[in-house]
Amino acid sequence: PGEYLREMQCMWFELEIARAYRRLKKYGDALKKCHEIDRHFQEFVDDQFDFHSYCLRKMVLCAYVDMLNLEDHIKGHRFFRQAAEIAIEIYIRLYDHPPSEEDNDNNDNLANMSASEAKKLKNKLRKQKMREEQEKQKQIEAERRKKESQRQRNKEDGEEEKIKEDELVPEKLEHCEKPLEEAMRFLQPLEDFSGNSLQTHYLGFEVYYRRKKYLLMLRCLKRMKKLDENNAKFHSCLMKFLKLMEDEPIGEERIRKLIDEELNDFGVKQGDSIKKVEELNADFVKNHSNSLPHRAEAAKIMLLISPTNSQKAIEYLTTLDSKFVDQNLKTCSSIYESMQSGGYGSIDSSIVENYRLQCNRLWPQANLFQLNPTSTFDPNLQLTGDNQANLSEMKPPK
Repeated sequence: PGEYLREMQCMWFELEIARAYRRLKKYGDALKKCHEIDRHFQEFVDDQFDFHSYCLRKMVLCAYVDMLNLEDHIKGHRFFRQAAEIAIEIYIRLYDHPPSEEDNDNNDNLANMSASEAKKLKNKLRKQKMREEQEKQKQIEAERRKKESQRQRNKEDGEEEKIKEDELVPEKLEHCEKPLEEAMRFLQPLEDFSGNSLQTHYLGFEVYYRRKKYLLMLRCLKRMKKLDENNAKFHSCLMKFLKLMEDEPIGEERIRKLIDEELNDFGVKQGDSIKKVEELNADFVKNHSNSLPHRAEAAKIMLLISPTNSQKAIEYLTTLDSKFVDQNLKTCSSIYESMQSGGYGSIDSSIVENYRLQCNRLWPQANLFQLNPTSTFDPNLQLTGDNQANLSEMKPPK
């Protein structure tokens, strides 16, 4: 059924599959779905050429011009934007944590656990590996049947070779040599057609930050400031930019002068000199102490400034209070997943577990915060009326 939906270009389904694979940390499979969606949009453009002569022959020039305009900005569609964002986030993670490091991370976790905990983790990893092997065998069998049917439909050898070349293999996608260059394939259309989305420029900054492209980082910061200068992600990116300039001064005089002039618009200068990142982040903390997303980004900067701030940063990050703005399931889930994936550095497992328990008390039905998600599932639970609102925005019970 999944193959039929792909052939019918059912992109909302493929997007949900990509998100599910990402949650399962099957990044290769998630990337495959994102690339398939990218191909759908390329097929849209290619297929339009079949209608050009028809439109001219039938004299439907208005429809022909509308079609050409559609081609110009077709990658501004929300389905492409969402798929591109998923792909870029995964490629950034693969750059920060290459797949070869996953086994080392598991070994480190085992070393820090008690004998019983280590045994449970080993059993969990073994079962997970068995499931992955079974899924892999199913995929291999499905691919074999697909190739067999393609051979029957395509009698020309040249066409068969083309199909093989275009095949998307999850393992190859996950173990790509240059993840940032792959991310650029998705980022460029986002910048061209989704410039009104702050997430576009945030992801652009994260890619350029890792590539040390100062002027491109500055461009992303200017666009983020124009869209929402009070956004927590804008502050985080600005602090990372200033910290990078402190640690690795720009060698070229022209670029340094240009950036220095542009920073006048960001309120980070005192006289002719740029304020210290510590001072700017402290002011930010003081002004946004009641906003959970802002507290989370401020904690990241505390850890970036100095690892000695870890205790203060983690305490600041893991504090939950009903008075906080945007203390909802979506925000807390994002923080919890970042803690698990190393977004806040190396955090003791007991701290992560304590945060999970806090969130579990606030949202007992959320699978993410349950040790065994299926054990407390109530099949008779029905959502009616106001309960059918966006669950990601649910406030904790008082």
